[in-house]
Amino acid sequence: LNEAHHYLKYDSGLPDRLTTVAVLVTARELTNQFEWTQWEEHARTPKDTRYVEPKVIDAIRDCRPVTDLDPKDAAVITFGREMFGARKVSSETFAKVLQLFGRRGTVDLEELMGLYAATAYELVAFDQQLHAGQKPLLPTNVKSCGK
Repeated sequence: LNEAHHYLKYDSGLPDRLTTVAVLVTARELTNQFEWTQWEEHARTPKDTRYVEPKVIDAIRDCRPVTDLDPKDAAVITFGREMFGARKVSSETFAKVLQLFGRRGTVDLEELMGLYAATAYELVAFDQQLHAGQKPLLPTNVKSCGK
């Protein structure tokens, strides 16, 4: 999976920032503390290319409405919530993602999120814990936003 992982993270054409949004949504929907915490730390660093505005991170983490966010952010968040939470992507959401990202971008987005979903389950299987002294950034006992 190394080649796929590299392509989806670096060569797919998704900007680093939107890759981060997609990974955060995946980690949030699957309540994966390890991935959430690693990616949120990068996302909150203004000089990092993966920087994401706090209101976007908070919307993902706290299941807030996405109506006041950038259309691409809102589409990625809604897509992930429906895909992982509701387990059904609405025609409206799919059409919006397709319009914003094109066919290839839509597939790349889904594959990126699917890859991080697989990673989340691997981390569960191997009981991956945060690094010693690292503070968890995802609240415990959260439920999917998409349900």
